[in-house]
Amino acid sequence: MLTQGRAASAVAISNNTLYMYGGKMFGWPEHHISFFQLDLSTMEWSEVVTNGDVPPIRSDHTMVYYNNSLFVYGGKFPDGHTTNEIWSFDMLNMQWSLVNATTSTGTEVPSLIGHSAHVTILEDGTPVMLVFFGYNQNLGPSSFVFQFNLTSCTWSHVKFAGYSPPGLYKHASAIDTESNTIYVHGGYNAEIEPYLYSYYVDQKRWRKFIYSASPRYLHTMSLLNGTLYLYGGLTRSVEPSCGCVEVMPLRYNFECDDWEQVGNTTWVTPRYGHSAASLNSTTVIVVGGFTGNMLSDAVTLSVDNTHDKCDSLNETNCVDAKGCDWMESSCGQNCTETKSSSCSEVCSSMTSCDDCFSVECSCCHNNETGQCTFNSTCDFTIDDCQAYSDVYYCSEFSNCNSCYLGGCMWENFSCKPFNESSNSTESECPDNSCDIYTDCYNCTSSTHRCSWCSTTETCYKQGTSAIEFPYGTCFETLSVRNQCADDPCTTYESCDSCFKDARCGWCDLGSVTGVGLCMTGSLHASSNITATCPNNQWHFETCVDCQCNGHSTCLPTEPDTCTSCEDGTTGDDCGECAPLWYGDPVNGGNCTDCGCNDHAFECSATGYCYCYQTGVVGRNCEACQTSSNYNGNAINDTCFYSMRIMTEYTFSLGSQWSYETTQINFEVCPPHPSDVWVKLNLPNNTINHTSVIIAVNSTHSTTGNETVVFHSHNVTTAAMYKIRQSDFRFGGSSCVRIYVANVEAKGRLQLLSRSSDSSRHCVENQQHHNSASATCQTSSGAGQDGSPAHSCCKL
Repeated sequence: MLTQGRAASAVAISNNTLYMYGGKMFGWPEHHISFFQLDLSTMEWSEVVTNGDVPPIRSDHTMVYYNNSLFVYGGKFPDGHTTNEIWSFDMLNMQWSLVNATTSTGTEVPSLIGHSAHVTILEDGTPVMLVFFGYNQNLGPSSFVFQFNLTSCTWSHVKFAGYSPPGLYKHASAIDTESNTIYVHGGYNAEIEPYLYSYYVDQKRWRKFIYSASPRYLHTMSLLNGTLYLYGGLTRSVEPSCGCVEVMPLRYNFECDDWEQVGNTTWVTPRYGHSAASLNSTTVIVVGGFTGNMLSDAVTLSVDNTHDKCDSLNETNCVDAKGCDWMESSCGQNCTETKSSSCSEVCSSMTSCDDCFSVECSCCHNNETGQCTFNSTCDFTIDDCQAYSDVYYCSEFSNCNSCYLGGCMWENFSCKPFNESSNSTESECPDNSCDIYTDCYNCTSSTHRCSWCSTTETCYKQGTSAIEFPYGTCFETLSVRNQCADDPCTTYESCDSCFKDARCGWCDLGSVTGVGLCMTGSLHASSNITATCPNNQWHFETCVDCQCNGHSTCLPTEPDTCTSCEDGTTGDDCGECAPLWYGDPVNGGNCTDCGCNDHAFECSATGYCYCYQTGVVGRNCEACQTSSNYNGNAINDTCFYSMRIMTEYTFSLGSQWSYETTQINFEVCPPHPSDVWVKLNLPNNTINHTSVIIAVNSTHSTTGNETVVFHSHNVTTAAMYKIRQSDFRFGGSSCVRIYVANVEAKGRLQLLSRSSDSSRHCVENQQHHNSASATCQTSSGAGQDGSPAHSCCKL
């Protein structure tokens, strides 16, 4: 047995010996032994005695074996810092060395924790270590796969063909060396994931399996005799008998595309954060882990793949059992119904053509509707999908750091294919990491949303405690810098909150506006040795009357009422920031103008403007979302969606990001002089027709000024507007601009524009100010403006 229990270690097997390096141990004393070996014949542990330097102890790293060497990558040090180092251990010379790794692109491979790694041989015979996913404070859960050439010691980033899974921390993975396929299950990405994926190394292509009955992370997966086995981990299913620790092992039935329970709950002690390695085709060894305390055992688990769960069932139980069917006189396996039901759910969740054909089901993509459905007789194949493009690939990255790491560039708040003529560089990406801070004050004062764990004395990202402290090692978290002080009373920022603690009193600073300090003390004086308070300013029983947080005074006749809140504050005690201001005005704190360029009614607690107009983006609503065809000047004017003649558009307003948009503008510029018809269709039950406002203006070809064509409140389900070219001389720089405002959240609207020179495709039956109708004839040639032809939709 190990001398001390541990979790988040790394193991690898060579020559009937299991090697274990590192791990998370309670206390992290200096004398911790980090490198052990287990003789698999005698099951006895011993310390590995090495020559020369030893790598710093770490946890949440990986270790693989190749050609008489062990390779350790990544991980977290005891002080909370992470690393991207690779260390190799030469088994012949019993010596560690730091690998001088280079990159093929010049972009440094990030520091990762909670990733997985496997050694495989590429089609050209190159031995590589593939590193999957993990977590980095700048990237968040990483969606990347990195490839380390074990011959040239060179890193490269693997670019997938088509669909790829999201970033996953502490997933489980296993390799099938015969097919060169790597399986990945579960992991953490804002929530615990349930899915199983397969990665085909030679094709660089992912496929997605059906939904698992047990979402989990911090677990292990082993491939034994062609069957995948899951063991342990944390799950969102909280059972009274086991808390969050997953008890029941599962195996994956490839024939049925379904998970099955294995054995019973006494198979082995439930745990998570353990390590595992396959001994042979039927046996896996599990080492350490956590289950309320750190485990130090090593347990071998043997499985029998020949057992069919249906064999022992009688006719009654067989009919009720999932994946079983009564066949004459015995119960046998029948996966048709099970697979169809599961695949139907998986197929419908796919959103693109590539995604549709990347799941382990018979999914079929309808190119006209864009829907993916379960269909075993599909005539459409992945070859009929549009070619996989750099635009699609880059659009998958949601932040600046991951965008450049993927070989793309970040511009106008979106990720795009790299363009050498662009001035955008990776250096413009912010460093959002928190582990660079080594003390509570700097950690909680940063703008990176960091928190300080006083138990471990480490700084980490807010909202990532499931990643940073899965073993319950952080007992006290501080998020406000005032909490870092030694005096426990200084954590209270107002007199009211201060007086709720019997140890504390209030020192008024004499401004007669409510600003002061909370300190430990007694009826007569403060006991804070670092900040004394004059006796005439000390209050231990009641607060001073005027409590306006330093942003207003009180009238002599009403000493407890704030006269007028200033400095962007509001509320009875001026203790809140007014709309379009952000900050913390309590006890003399500041509110800052959000600066939303008149495109927002409110902003977030960090000053990010909630732009109410679709297509206006940026922290200060200062840019048009050009990647989605919105153009204009958001700072001095507004943004417009650029429309084409003879094209119908459907827009879903509402949650553009994490907030609601209620306005959208359009611009249509006919290429030739002609009348312009504009029709808007507002479907029932989605728009508040009593408040929708529509304005139609025209820009004059010579002055550029806008002329009002029509302005309407209380718009009903449809509206039609005709703008005559004789009045506005369309063509050249003349355009029609349509403004739609006060649209309800999650409203949808359809918009169709056409010009009178398209009448050769449509026969007009009726025209008047607010409506028109036409029969629809499909054009087979190109339009006069050289654009692709569109069918003439009925107006």
